[in-house]
Amino acid sequence: MLLQYDANHDGMVTRAEMERGVHAAFTRADTNHDGHLDEDEVRAVNQQRWKEDASTASPLVDWNHDGDVDFNEFAATPRSLFAQLDADSDGTLSPVELKAGRAGPPTPKQEREHRPPGEPGSGPPGDDGDGDGD
Repeated sequence: MLLQYDANHDGMVTRAEMERGVHAAFTRADTNHDGHLDEDEVRAVNQQRWKEDASTASPLVDWNHDGDVDFNEFAATPRSLFAQLDADSDGTLSPVELKAGRAGPPTPKQEREHRPPGEPGSGPPGDDGDGDGD
């Protein structure tokens, strides 16, 4: 989702690139140019997102229930995702950070493999980590 905002195509996304990209997307979605997205504009964006991303689409939501989606509501998902992926908090998503975002949440097996030895759940399935094999 965030790689689309890599304006200079260097494989990294800065917070500024993301903000400019989100602003441009909001401007395109605001077809009547009134500074917010009404129900029809929101529906159009959500339909496009569903068409492009299916089950991973993040729909627009009128979080404050004021009858429209403003820029901050529109930008909430990419801003939140950027903050989650910016592991070193430097304002730039590196290729490694972007790759981590594509990987999704760890599987139970990956979680077990990354726990310190001896910690409950660090061994094979069924092993509680207390050394007795169960």
